[in-house]
Amino acid sequence: MVKKLLAMAASLALMLLVAPAVMAASIDVQVSTGQQPPNRISTCPDTVLSDIDLMVTNLGGSTDTVMLSLDWPADLGFVKPYKTLASGETAFIDPFWITIPYSMEPGIYYAKVTAKSSNTGDTVTKDLEIEVLRCHSVDLLIDDSYERSCKETQAPGVYDIGIVNQGKWSETFELSASVEWAEFSKEMVTIDAGKSTAVSLILTPPEGASMGKHTVYVTARSIDSYASKTKPVEIDVVDCLDFSIFMEPVSQSACLGDGKDFQLTITNKGEQDDDYTI
Repeated sequence: MVKKLLAMAASLALMLLVAPAVMAASIDVQVSTGQQPPNRISTCPDTVLSDIDLMVTNLGGSTDTVMLSLDWPADLGFVKPYKTLASGETAFIDPFWITIPYSMEPGIYYAKVTAKSSNTGDTVTKDLEIEVLRCHSVDLLIDDSYERSCKETQAPGVYDIGIVNQGKWSETFELSASVEWAEFSKEMVTIDAGKSTAVSLILTPPEGASMGKHTVYVTARSIDSYASKTKPVEIDVVDCLDFSIFMEPVSQSACLGDGKDFQLTITNKGEQDDDYTI
């Protein structure tokens, strides 16, 4: 039994002697955003992040050229492709920037910086966590987006529209429509963050407007930021006073002094009651 224990101990000691040592990478990468944690940043769309500190250190024993790459959508970021460092030297990498496009939805995104040693082939990566906030946003609330208008009277369609500032700051919004015969009760409104205001849209189809439904696009656009929202409304131009008249028979023969009966039928095809004079 003692011999077996000694043999096992000797075998373990031999394994420890021949096991390869875990070598540290010959380079190091650090990222600092100025926020906490240092590899995380909160920002708004339509922003260029150019003040992030990216540092590379040569931990090897000789001068090394470190190759750098950035994993982020094409044309929306850049990192200097290489940096030559003396042994033990640390350097900030410049230029280094990341663009957050105005169309990027709120959420958490990740950019990855990769550094590779030309001497040893060692590779180090750092993830940069980017939280995109809903900084500027507007919405249009239209409860009833359909109205009818009589072509004979050119009666306007009136729509109640709520404008909601979903952003983080007070903004001024300009209202517009896709037709010239639109009128707003207010063409410019200033709304605090998280608040809303109501305006009226009046659509008056011009004389000669074609019958049927017309789609009009309403837009609220911030004059302070990229925030914009467009929604459609419909106005249906109808013939409110349309009618038809039919006589039966169309003709009859009669002698002088004789009377004949004709049946006259008037049909109201319009959208409202009407009186007729014959």
